[in-house]
Amino acid sequence: MCPTVSHHCPALKKKRIGRRPKASEVRRAAALCFADEMNDEEIAAKLGICRRTLARWKHRSSFRTEVETLQEEFRRKMDAERRRLEERLERRLADPYGMAQWPRR
Repeated sequence: MCPTVSHHCPALKKKRIGRRPKASEVRRAAALCFADEMNDEEIAAKLGICRRTLARWKHRSSFRTEVETLQEEFRRKMDAERRRLEERLERRLADPYGMAQWPRR
């Protein structure tokens, strides 16, 4: 239970105390934490939960698994982008003046 006053904690207003989080809620919380654009207080407010609830969720294995999945997806995307840029650089270095695109006589 959040020790804060109910007007500071939407979870107390909605009487959600003691309920297990849905998988979709944990996924959304993990995505917001992974994005690293808001602090925990802002993330909790966006999710309609207390900051302490978010802190508890962060210790759940399902939360950690979700963050690890997001990290792996991000790594795969960055690896693909890196390979694409390396290939582009190799093509440029092989033909620095772009002459391969012009027909030869």
